Amino acid sequence: MINLPESQKAAISAINADLLRGSIEREIERRGAGALSEYSLWQCGEFIEGKRQIFAKALDTFRQAKSQAKTERTEREARKAGDDILYAVSMMKARVLEEERDALLFVVDDYVGRPLINRDELKVGIGYRWRASAEDEWKFGHITFLHKSTPWPHLGSQTSPRKVSKAQQARENENRLEKEWDDMVLNALCSVRDFFRAGGDGKDIPAEFRAIPSRFGCGLDNHSLKFWGDRYKSQP
Repeated sequence: MINLPESQKAAISAINADLLRGSIEREIERRGAGALSEYSLWQCGEFIEGKRQIFAKALDTFRQAKSQAKTERTEREARKAGDDILYAVSMMKARVLEEERDALLFVVDDYVGRPLINRDELKVGIGYRWRASAEDEWKFGHITFLHKSTPWPHLGSQTSPRKVSKAQQARENENRLEKEWDDMVLNALCSVRDFFRAGGDGKDIPAEFRAIPSRFGCGLDNHSLKFWGDRYKSQP
């Protein structure tokens, strides 16, 4: 969830940005219909492939333009869509490099199987390994994040004439817990990763950490599972 698949990283790394820029320009000049199919950008993940699809639609609109005004406008849109592809590739190449640097000193296991969720006490376990230098042996650790989920109040529930059955309430509660657990997993993974990126030592990660509810109401925010930092040292 936070680590790119190896096949995706390889596909992104293989892209020559200068050649891609030239191909985009040629597609625009000839109002091409190929839309960079030779680059297999679909292998680079949804972010880059999504930009390619937008570029393909922009080219199609540009190709069908008849009037001068519409031709000029759609050409600008096609060029912007092409620039967006190059920007997306640049961003993802930077991410690949960052993940490769991270992997020299730490790895956060982002495969987290979903348990049977039937109660409000949510648990997320994250495994990781780390070392002080690329020559050292790996050390392994695990942290469990805990959170007591509280249902959000439904606006208008006091005055609504509609009665909700117990079965529907149970389904809604189950859906809420599953979504909250999914959000909690991503938050937990990012918390452990960011701890290491900030120079943290794996031996200082607690075995268990209870989430700190959002200051703005029920639920969690982006900092609720941050087990490190001055703010959280002061928590009871």
